Amino acid sequence: MGKLKIGQKGKKSYVSYLMIPAVFFGVVLLHQAGIINAYWYQIIQLASINAIVAMSLNLVNGMTGQFSLGQAGFMSVGAYTAAMMTKLVFSGYMGNIFATYGLFLVSLILGAVMAAIIGLLIGIPSLRLKGDYLAIITLGFSEIIRVLWRVFPWAGKAKGLNGIQNLSNFSIIFISVIFVMILLRNFTNSKYGRGCMAIRENELAAETMGIDTTKAKIKSFVFAAFIAGLGGGLYAHLMMFINPEMFNQIKSTDMLMYLYAGGVGSYSSALLGALIFTFLPEFLRFMGEWRLVIFALVLILIMLNRPKGIFGKHEFGFMRFGQPESIHQKADNGGLLSGLAQKLRQKKTAEKA
Repeated sequence: MGKLKIGQKGKKSYVSYLMIPAVFFGVVLLHQAGIINAYWYQIIQLASINAIVAMSLNLVNGMTGQFSLGQAGFMSVGAYTAAMMTKLVFSGYMGNIFATYGLFLVSLILGAVMAAIIGLLIGIPSLRLKGDYLAIITLGFSEIIRVLWRVFPWAGKAKGLNGIQNLSNFSIIFISVIFVMILLRNFTNSKYGRGCMAIRENELAAETMGIDTTKAKIKSFVFAAFIAGLGGGLYAHLMMFINPEMFNQIKSTDMLMYLYAGGVGSYSSALLGALIFTFLPEFLRFMGEWRLVIFALVLILIMLNRPKGIFGKHEFGFMRFGQPESIHQKADNGGLLSGLAQKLRQKKTAEKA
């Protein structure tokens, strides 16, 4: 059996696997060289956390075919739980670097688990609904969670929590992004993930095939809440301050925008959408208040010209286990870049003719 060549047609490609360390060391080296200053370095970290939450939303909206607006609520549960653990419970035990980051990891996991539990409590009654009704009820639950943080004294009430340790750094956030992508990839390729995709395509047909659709939707919803909670814990320890207003309905809308502008139905597109549309307002900051107008116009143009988003349903190679995309997958992707590439191919064919 011959050796596999990178990029060879019909063979596995390992280019995307090599890109993971290349991107990591590239950003670190550019930061150390002063090319990426401290401000943009933090924006990169913030964009990566947004990507984690946007990918969690894709599991519900993109893969299961539901419509949730509650990710900000789950993000807040993870943020507050992790922050209270490091600030109020574990602070006296963080004597050295190993204890500090070990307990930080425990706090992140506890925050994610707590978000998953809340997701289960919300998902059981709400996931019997569909479409707009589900969107409204998840948005309502998210607002209830936000208001509760304004009431609890140990959560700082309306003032929030400050003095949170700065434990989220680029290395931890980058590893978390890759870890989340691997989790989502494996879940989607499991029987549970395939059941979710069957529900997305035709819920009645999925039920006929013996899939417990309610249970499958709850599993995807709880798993998405877990990942959003993880993103919230990282967010709290990056910003070093949180309050309830940081997790209002605008936050949920932002995550929805990252997902649909990047390309719903693809984790890679959700990641790239979050990165691009977190950076774009910062790049346009020199325009003052006009930056919001330009930002909105860009979104409108994308949605009008390519409703499937910039990248469509494309996935990075390692999200496909290195397997090349089939002809049917390429035809179904439908992103803005796919459209541009198709026009270029048509132009070259016409010139040759």
